[in-house]
Amino acid sequence: MLSRTIGRYLSWPINGLARLIAPTRIPPNVITWVALGLNLWAGILFAQGRFAAGGGMMILAGLCDLLDGPVARIQNRVSIFGGFLDSIFDRYADLILFLGLLVYYASVNRSRTSTPACRSNRATASAFRREASNSTRTVRSWSLNCTRRIP
Repeated sequence: MLSRTIGRYLSWPINGLARLIAPTRIPPNVITWVALGLNLWAGILFAQGRFAAGGGMMILAGLCDLLDGPVARIQNRVSIFGGFLDSIFDRYADLILFLGLLVYYASVNRSRTSTPACRSNRATASAFRREASNSTRTVRSWSLNCTRRIP
């Protein structure tokens, strides 16, 4: 419902922009590739901690992603492959953006005790150790590679 409402208000400017781009005969798949490239650039900017620039790049990539379908329809170049490529590249774009954020937040504070996921894993491991009354004094969380000495 929300996407339908947004689409209703954004369809006329997107279609107008597509009508400006279509006469250039730029293939819609090239626009899809450009969107992926811009998302890659945004992911790199996120990894560097440049969130405003990364967000702006992400908006430009989203605009390209919105334009490839209408341009394909106007140019009569709609294809199953183009739809598939667009769908797959959307998932790659999501992955790239999340990896950029992951790289940034993994490098911000390298202290092993600072991340909430490590603290949660350590608390869980500590509780398991107490319950099992295991004689070992070191608990290693394999999923996040956090090591902590338990008193």
